[in-house]
Amino acid sequence: MPKKGGMTIVKNENDELIPTRTIATWCMGIDSRKLNKAIYKDHFPLAFVGQMLEMCLGIHIFAT
Repeated sequence: MPKKGGMTIVKNENDELIPTRTIATWCMGIDSRKLNKAIYKDHFPLAFVGQMLEMCLGIHIFAT
């Protein structure tokens, strides 16, 4: 898909100045809706840091 660039002034056949947008570069776009439907959803998501700290309240021994 074209990526918008700056504005350029162009004369038309009636010598009127018309501002037009130029295409500077091209960028790649991906429609990932079908991919998102096909991906396996995680049933055990990671907990937030606050939730992990609440679970550790009252515990005196920590192991890694």
